Amino acid sequence: PNPFNPITTITVAMPERDFLNMNAYSILGRHVESLAGGIFPAGYHSFQFNAASLPSGVYLVRTESALAGSRIQRVILVK
Repeated sequence: PNPFNPITTITVAMPERDFLNMNAYSILGRHVESLAGGIFPAGYHSFQFNAASLPSGVYLVRTESALAGSRIQRVILVK
């Protein structure tokens, strides 16, 4: 859900086995948390972004895979 407080789940559908890297950044581009990193099998995978220690605001979650490229999702933390 968006906005979220303080934990949100991000789901990724992978059509085949692939390397996946997922990181959260502040709106200013500062890395705040690594959510996933490694090789995952085909299927749906869910990762939690726990922002309990972060201030309210807009965060960017960047998902990168070798086959699908990268995607950026904006999430809003409201405390």
